[in-house]
Amino acid sequence: MLLRLGRRSLAASGLPEVTAVLKELADGTGETASIGMRRGDRVLVLVSVQSEQPLRYLGEPGVSMPLTETALGIALLAFDTTPLPGRVSPQEQAGEVSRDSGDGGDGSAKAESPAEWARRVLLLAAQFRGYAVLDGPEGSGLRGLAAPVDSGSPYTQLAVDVQGPVGRMTDDRLDALGARVIAAADSLRGLPVVLTLGQL
Repeated sequence: MLLRLGRRSLAASGLPEVTAVLKELADGTGETASIGMRRGDRVLVLVSVQSEQPLRYLGEPGVSMPLTETALGIALLAFDTTPLPGRVSPQEQAGEVSRDSGDGGDGSAKAESPAEWARRVLLLAAQFRGYAVLDGPEGSGLRGLAAPVDSGSPYTQLAVDVQGPVGRMTDDRLDALGARVIAAADSLRGLPVVLTLGQL
């Protein structure tokens, strides 16, 4: 009876539907698909479906990474329109030029570092495309594409992504891959899993 109740609870949570969407995304792109949730200034990978390719990204649920170091995080930052108390805005995360009245009171703009400028370009590009693209650290050979999931709640911020070798996720495939990621994110909209994941 307990097993039966557990299965009913799992089915009601929407987790099987999330796994099915990620499986379809992984099969359609040939790459590892994941869903992640924002936790402060980090993103937590919740569920992953690995690619069947011999050379693939090994997505691992439970991994937590800084927002600016993953495509999931860039997508969450780029499309976050509801800042909450204590939350750093996308502009601040990206290092956008700010005004500092403490600099002699002249209201002069602070100069951006190359890293801050690069992050801001990533956010603007994501907003323009509708999905984020982020290459892994130099030498990793990885690339990620991600899109935000409309959870219906500013307190539960989710995104879905695919990750794989740059050699397969080439520039000429970005729009096709991005369209699949956006479609997967749209498929996850409104599922009861949002309530479940919000408790993690």
